[in-house]
Amino acid sequence: MIGGLWAFVTNLFLLAAPKIFEGGSLLQGRLSFLVIAVAFAHSALLLRINTINATVQNIRYFTLGIIALFSVVLLGNIMAPEDFPKAWRLFSVLAVLDVLGTIATPLSHAATKETKAH
Repeated sequence: MIGGLWAFVTNLFLLAAPKIFEGGSLLQGRLSFLVIAVAFAHSALLLRINTINATVQNIRYFTLGIIALFSVVLLGNIMAPEDFPKAWRLFSVLAVLDVLGTIATPLSHAATKETKAH
């Protein structure tokens, strides 16, 4: 809700006074809210998996940690874009681990799911 409201207000400012975006801080704020919104949505999808299997839970928690770390690195690069050449390797590794964890969590849940007869 906050991200949508922020985007709406800044779009109105952009239409009314386009010179307001010259400093870049408003755009950085918009991108930051976008990163936070995507991280929460991504985490919410992983948390929808109901399981009591410890392996699936550990993979999910590891992936949630990677999502948080990836978001922090991305937010840091949004706020200080001149540091991106130093952090691109970490950014790339976290992105790959994020994708792998997102794929592994539902697959491991499907593989370890017990039938209703048990």
